[in-house]
Amino acid sequence: FYYMAAAKQGHATAQNNLASLYEHGQGVVQSLPQAAHWYQLAADQGEVVAQCNLATLYFRGRGVPHDASQAARWFRVAAQRGYAPAQANLGWMYYTGTGIAADYTEAGKWTRLAAEQGYAPAQTDLAYLYEQGKGVPLDYVNAYVWYRAASTAGDKRAEAKLKELTHRMTPRQISIATNRAEEIQQHAWRPELNGPSAGAAESASVRQH
Repeated sequence: FYYMAAAKQGHATAQNNLASLYEHGQGVVQSLPQAAHWYQLAADQGEVVAQCNLATLYFRGRGVPHDASQAARWFRVAAQRGYAPAQANLGWMYYTGTGIAADYTEAGKWTRLAAEQGYAPAQTDLAYLYEQGKGVPLDYVNAYVWYRAASTAGDKRAEAKLKELTHRMTPRQISIATNRAEEIQQHAWRPELNGPSAGAAESASVRQH
């Protein structure tokens, strides 16, 4: 079929798409080693979504041996090219010290880059950093801002955290934060990263909290 023919001819996007079919068993017999093979070929050609997907396979040990350092390496490659899910995952790995030396400042940097692109999981992560004061100043207003933006985008983790945080804030703080969150939502919302059709972006999350 089309993806197979194009992938064999070296078309990177087709290689990534074929890998995704093998990973999820859609239209082909599921084969994680085949998924890893085609993601690798596409990633080596600079296909940013494939780089993020390959990192996720390494992180989870699916089709390749579990290797957190390789996961961090490929997330970094994709993150440096501006791919929000990879930036968010790299930020999380810096926060937890998974496959890379823990560094809260780097965690805050990469998480913010993804959050500002409108990637809801990263917005929740950034809010959590503000709530804890790790990698960014302790700031409940900014925490509420990013939880609210993520919650509006449909992130379930953010909805629960938002309710908890409300009890620690004044009505004025909540009002200010709500207005800021609405501004963020208007300028940074990326439905292709957050909706049901988010595809690779949606499946690429490695967060556990």
